[in-house]
Amino acid sequence: MRDDAVAAKRSPLLRQRPFGLLFAATLISFLGNGANYIAIFWLVLVLTDSPTALGGLVAVTSVAGIVVPPLAGVIIDRFDRRYVAIGLDVIAAACVGAVPALKALGLLQVWHLYVATFVTASVYAAYKPTVAALIQEIVAGDELVQANSLYVVAVQSAYLTGSSTAGLLVAGLSPETVLALDAATYVASALCMTFLRLGVVPVVLHAAGAPAPARASPWGEFRAGLQFIAARPAVLNVCLLNMFPWVTISVINTLLAPWTRDVLGGSAFSFGIIDGMIALGSILAGVIGAALYRRAGERALFWLGGLFAALATLGFAPARHLALAMALALLMGVSTTVSKVTYQAYLQRAVAREFMGRVISSAVLLGSLLSIVFMFIAGQVAERASIQVAFAVMAGLLGVGVAWAHISARRARDLSGPQVPASGGR
Repeated sequence: MRDDAVAAKRSPLLRQRPFGLLFAATLISFLGNGANYIAIFWLVLVLTDSPTALGGLVAVTSVAGIVVPPLAGVIIDRFDRRYVAIGLDVIAAACVGAVPALKALGLLQVWHLYVATFVTASVYAAYKPTVAALIQEIVAGDELVQANSLYVVAVQSAYLTGSSTAGLLVAGLSPETVLALDAATYVASALCMTFLRLGVVPVVLHAAGAPAPARASPWGEFRAGLQFIAARPAVLNVCLLNMFPWVTISVINTLLAPWTRDVLGGSAFSFGIIDGMIALGSILAGVIGAALYRRAGERALFWLGGLFAALATLGFAPARHLALAMALALLMGVSTTVSKVTYQAYLQRAVAREFMGRVISSAVLLGSLLSIVFMFIAGQVAERASIQVAFAVMAGLLGVGVAWAHISARRARDLSGPQVPASGGR
């Protein structure tokens, strides 16, 4: 009853200063991120007129998603997460802001854009686990689902707005001007983060009065994080479950454009509508996520999200109408986002703070690696058989994987996990 009384006295989550600032920082930063993608790709196309050069940008982004998480996890657990977030914003602002400066001086070359893409992709790969660790610190355990849901709303709505308006901004202004505005959003995000933890106690990695433990090498600390995961079957299985939303969206991104053109007989406009419905589904899931969690319960959402994501993937195989494709994409967005929110909230409750960065970074790394594998398999099946068969095969693989990880998680003794209290921010 005492905990219920404390919860009842709390302010609404967005009115709690630490989380409100985090929400604002995320909204501002991802508004620029959405425009960044369009501006960089368009600038490379203008400079090179080469599809191969555009493919290089995708490759650079993928490499960042693989090489950065191990080191990022160690840094997040070693230093104050607020300072890590500020540092990431400052690095991104300096790198992105250098592009319009070089263009104005007549010095801009294509390799500069590759560097900028790698840096921003690296910042993104590190930012996700940093925010997850910050949310764990500043939000009470019974509000973690709502906090992660609101975070998704901020990310998806900002990214959707940024990317949808970027074309108009690039056409009306210029790609380099859009990138200058993007750099400004990173600065604004850093300013929000600066005031995020006023009055909040930093993470304590060792007992009060005890000497700080000797630091291992970054690889040694990352390996310690892997050992932490391996020693806890429930945490390990949730990390495995966490990769399936990533894989599902990666498969859809690989197959959706050719499916729209060759099967649906649609145009780029149709493709944009379907893709936008996925983002809309993510926003909807963010809005209803906390209520759905309270109504259905954690155990149900552990497998329902994956099940509906697999069914949505399978539904694209026989689909022939735009309206059905839009409904499936909406379901895809809702189901994958509900899954991500559920898994992340579990990890934030179950994982000790000093390991949170490495645990989330390991999950991000695993998702990135498996996404590449599944995208390759999906592409090969589509070329050798058909796009419809590729959707069916991917749905089957997703279904088997989710069932296996879910059964393993149910066998673990400690599915609900210990409650890790928030550091403050009330």
